[in-house]
Amino acid sequence: MKAFLEKWHKSIILILIVIVLMIFLIVTLLNINGSDTKEKTDTDNPTEEKVEKTHADLLDEYSTFDDDGEEIFLIPKDEITSFSMTDSHGILLNFELRDGQWVYVDDETLDIDENRIEAILNYLCDIKCIDTIKTDDASEYELSQDSKLYTLNDNAGNTIMISIGKIDQETGKVYLAFNYDFSTIFVNSGKLGKVTEYAVEELLAL
Repeated sequence: MKAFLEKWHKSIILILIVIVLMIFLIVTLLNINGSDTKEKTDTDNPTEEKVEKTHADLLDEYSTFDDDGEEIFLIPKDEITSFSMTDSHGILLNFELRDGQWVYVDDETLDIDENRIEAILNYLCDIKCIDTIKTDDASEYELSQDSKLYTLNDNAGNTIMISIGKIDQETGKVYLAFNYDFSTIFVNSGKLGKVTEYAVEELLAL
């Protein structure tokens, strides 16, 4: 009887060992298959690095958007031979087109981002307004000869000067005048104000 019990215990232990080994083998196989599937998925769908857009990139995009209002100034960009602009630091920057390349006249050793210049010209060469104001006192709209100035020169020898004054923080409206004529104030819906946000360092080619 004792011999029978010992034999029976050994059989139970052997069966348990076999079951444990089978479970271990199944778990191992499942892990291997799962790992292979994940690797395949990662290979088939590689993670793309997301490049965060800079403030200037967003300004560039905005320059292509349609503006509201009536067209008051429109000139093809390819007719512009030189222009100047006031940057966000209040610095007047001068650019000239030479042999198809834009040159920063104030420091010709600097390389200019041509695409960014195109975006700036998008703003300046196509201006619309939603209202016109006749006034004897343009100071209410922060317009004077000391306002931010943007000048365009075309291949026919014409010059247009755009003064940008008050930008309403609540409505986004932009008040501007042409050629120092501050008796007529034009009101832009907001797009033109974006051109005042470019800084000189954002115009350099990296």
